[in-house]
Amino acid sequence: MKINKDYIAIGMILLVFVLFLNTTLKSPIVFGDEGYYSYQAKWIADNGILPIYETFKETDVFHPTMNRPPLFIITESFFFMFGETAVKFMIPIFSILTAFMLYIFLKKTVNEKAGLVASLIFLAAPSLVTYAVLTYVDTMFCLLVLCSLYFGYLALEHDKKKDTILSGIFFGLATLTKITAPIIFLALGLYFLYSKYYKNVNKWKILILIGVIAVLVVSPWLVRNMILYKDVCYGLSGCPAVEDVPIEYSKDLLNQYARTSGSGTESSLIKLGALAYTQFAYGWIMIFLALFGIVYAIKDKKKPEMLMIMLMIAVIPIFVFYSTRVEDAARYTLPVIIGMAALGGIFLSKAYDQIRTKSFMIAIIVILLILPGVWYFGQDKLNTMQNVKAFSTGFFDGCNWVEANTPSDSLLLSIYAQQTAYNCNRRVSTAIPDFAEITMNNNETSYQHLKLHGYDYVFVQVSLISQTPYLESIPIAFYQYMESSSHFVKVYDNTATFGNDGVLIYEVKY
Repeated sequence: MKINKDYIAIGMILLVFVLFLNTTLKSPIVFGDEGYYSYQAKWIADNGILPIYETFKETDVFHPTMNRPPLFIITESFFFMFGETAVKFMIPIFSILTAFMLYIFLKKTVNEKAGLVASLIFLAAPSLVTYAVLTYVDTMFCLLVLCSLYFGYLALEHDKKKDTILSGIFFGLATLTKITAPIIFLALGLYFLYSKYYKNVNKWKILILIGVIAVLVVSPWLVRNMILYKDVCYGLSGCPAVEDVPIEYSKDLLNQYARTSGSGTESSLIKLGALAYTQFAYGWIMIFLALFGIVYAIKDKKKPEMLMIMLMIAVIPIFVFYSTRVEDAARYTLPVIIGMAALGGIFLSKAYDQIRTKSFMIAIIVILLILPGVWYFGQDKLNTMQNVKAFSTGFFDGCNWVEANTPSDSLLLSIYAQQTAYNCNRRVSTAIPDFAEITMNNNETSYQHLKLHGYDYVFVQVSLISQTPYLESIPIAFYQYMESSSHFVKVYDNTATFGNDGVLIYEVKY
């Protein structure tokens, strides 16, 4: 009996979806940029408009412009209309849809087996698993990248206007999602050159039309920015914040201190090393399958494989220019996993066919040995993320106090500003030019800068009090200054219950 591979693909991908949901539904929205996206999305859901300024980052005199690509935040805001649980349900959807799209792409251009294997390799990649369970923009971006490339490929190969239009629309939507969207046009352009379509006028029209449609999709956002900020505010042309008064600060003081201790995913790629990074982001089996897939693709010279190679090449500039930290390298280059998974899936399906001609049982054994190994790295990362997404109970207890006992328009200073803003439902800003003046001076200067911005409270996670002054810490000298100065009153302390995981809250007196 022949088994329909579509059903196998759907079942396998939905099973992974359930595993991802098991993490997202049980975990708080608290890791890294999750707080940023979720606070902004919830604000939009509550107010029904896109704000001019990044609302939670605003102080009385400093107003960061709301000019990040907005599509993910707007999408998340629709889910917030149904509550936080709906948002947690949304988080893994984009990864799952990308896996489905990868299966469809390879099914139509190569074969079902390649699509089936590639979708599993994609979902099992450790860096994909990371962002599949975080409220981050990156998996949505991967989906839009793949959709644009898929329809762009069909347009170039079959000259259908519908595919051209769809490719351009998805390219535009990707541009409204992340500033690295030009990799789509670069990948299509490289594929265009490889296929020698530059000799064909109609192919030129298709490529140009894809770009024009993308510009039309993005243009309302750019016009909005021009009206509000007198600039397109896109990519490297980020619009500066509005300052009501000149904010004085010492660049020397700011440069004296590292952002963090520089360990773990905060490390540089050079410090971590290529082998450790490979293990962190992809896992050994995926790397080997991708390498074999590249060799096979170059030898075979089939067009779907070459498009995936062009995608991987297109990601290289991002890796070079945007990958100072390990976490950034894995995050900004996430679309490379699409190419790696596709090439690995194609290679494995072809290898299976070759081995099967000799022995069906050996072919099955090889597959049964490799695919569980592929998922091992994904499951290991999923287990890690369940711990990573956990957060101090004392932190949430402190936020409950803030919501119950402070005015709704209060402004807090907190190191983990985005997490605090979302979970305490208050404005929390550290994105100010004179932040180091506050935490590093430990004297009247600190107080005057707090007063200038209108801070009402300082929210201190005890675990972040540090003998060594990093910018993402509360230097012990600043903590001691608040303890001894009449400008501050400690209004909350749960350290008796939570110890080092507790929170101290100081009211700033004017």
